[in-house]
Amino acid sequence: IGRQAAYVQAPQPWVLKQEGATETIVIGCILPFEGDLRLAGNAVYHSLQLAVSEEAPTLLPGVNVNLTCVNTKCA
Repeated sequence: IGRQAAYVQAPQPWVLKQEGATETIVIGCILPFEGDLRLAGNAVYHSLQLAVSEEAPTLLPGVNVNLTCVNTKCA
């Protein structure tokens, strides 16, 4: 009774740094990192990291990629 849930922050921005990069792009996402859908939110976040790390070197040569997410709590 009277308990308040602790605030869960989104992960720190994740950056794929490529050798010789001259620019950086930011990919933003809004995902639930707490609540009933937190597992889905984390799965999507890790899937985005994997996709960027596998595809960016080919599709975005010389570009750093910054993945920044915001937490949306889903009850």
